Amino acid sequence: MIDEKNIQILEELTANAWRPEYSQILDGWHIGYSRGITGRGNSIFPIGDFGRYSLDEKLSLAEDFYKRLNHYPTFKITRSSQPTELESELVKRGYTPRDLTEVQISNADETMDNTISVLPCPARIEPELTDEWFNFYVESSGYSDLSIEVRRGVLERISTVKGFAMVEIEAELAAVGLGVIERGWLGIYCMATTTDQRRMGGGTQVLNSLAEWGLTQGADKMYLQVEADNDPAKRLYSRAGFEFLYNYQYWKKSK
Repeated sequence: MIDEKNIQILEELTANAWRPEYSQILDGWHIGYSRGITGRGNSIFPIGDFGRYSLDEKLSLAEDFYKRLNHYPTFKITRSSQPTELESELVKRGYTPRDLTEVQISNADETMDNTISVLPCPARIEPELTDEWFNFYVESSGYSDLSIEVRRGVLERISTVKGFAMVEIEAELAAVGLGVIERGWLGIYCMATTTDQRRMGGGTQVLNSLAEWGLTQGADKMYLQVEADNDPAKRLYSRAGFEFLYNYQYWKKSK
């Protein structure tokens, strides 16, 4: 049975790890805006509900936040979103779900055991964002100039313990990843590799090195988020010991 408490905790951790440019707290909801770049940075995390406003009032206030920024409102919905009648009310207001994503978890020691690499050396892990790491990340992902600017800001705002991992194959940078630690959990973000280096073991080595690093920092549990239709990434994470915990979707309303 899915542990609802873990879902609530992980939703808090992901909100803290990927902090938007502008944010607002509304009666247990975390509302964010980052100039339209990234889903997590431009959505409402309905993590709690303190009951100080009716659902209709809260929805109107949340929509007003985005209206002032000339952006459409978006909700990041999980099975634990609050209040429980939120999803049905979103349907009435014309919201529709998209971008099904899985949240998966593992034990760090199990991931280490499952990702023993044949590469000659572990990943280098830097405690702060470097140009080397960031340039590889954006070049391998093909982001626009605006997206690059916004994503750099997100990464620079991380305030908890973090590790920027880099793997070299034949003296060339081949894969990167990010680990963010909070409350004994190690979140995996920004996994990227070049097209010509895929299936060469770089991603596996990133996971192995981050798992080992996380254990030294007191994080014995791991989580990540992966698009439900990204089969290559899901195969990598399955081999590393990650298992499905829950889904989320972005519920969006047109302008």
